Amino acid sequence: MWAYVLGVALRLAAPPDVAEVAREAFELAADGRVGEARVRLAEAYDETHAPALLFVRGTFERDQDNCRLAIDYFERFLATEPATEDANRARTEVDACRELLDAAGPEPAPAPTPAPSPAPTAPSGQTPTTARPRRVSPWGPALVGTGATVTLVGGGLWLGATLGRRNAGDASTEGDYDARIRQLRGYHVAGIAVASVGLATAIAGGVVWIVTARKPASSTTAARTGCRPSLAGVTCAF
Repeated sequence: MWAYVLGVALRLAAPPDVAEVAREAFELAADGRVGEARVRLAEAYDETHAPALLFVRGTFERDQDNCRLAIDYFERFLATEPATEDANRARTEVDACRELLDAAGPEPAPAPTPAPSPAPTAPSGQTPTTARPRRVSPWGPALVGTGATVTLVGGGLWLGATLGRRNAGDASTEGDYDARIRQLRGYHVAGIAVASVGLATAIAGGVVWIVTARKPASSTTAARTGCRPSLAGVTCAF
């Protein structure tokens, strides 16, 4: 086969390097480097467009049992109207390849794409349940904000009283000094008390915020949420 391929290349007056390219390709294939051989043949054909290389490539693919591609190369070779002997040899190769393809049968059809699985449905007589949205009581953030503000006010009173004691020594008389101390002591106590109330309010608001955020919203709980008059005065539910 290799000798005949070389003869075709010479009879078609192909460039001198075509026969060398064909020899290299078949030697690479013999060494198991089929991919490299195909690349070498493709590059040579792109450079020369020599009809002999179409016959060489068809013969190469025929040897690799790639008959469909071999038929394509041989038919392209026949389209160049080669000599009768070379044309007959190409037709013989095409017929042999088609016999092999007919014996192998049609190519297997691609596997059908599996249909998407249907969405799961609830058993008969049961209503599908959906996750209830979380609700956050407005009282939680409101209490946290109010408590933080009150705590800051109380802290301001305490800090002012503490700094005022340091400056009480500037009083001109002892009576004035005592009056300042009594006044600052009141501010000091009031600041601690106000800050304590604010801190407690903020903590309570945080607890309300967390507890209500963990409970799913429902029509009944929404109806009970809020503040309303009661016998004890005002009752708030969260």
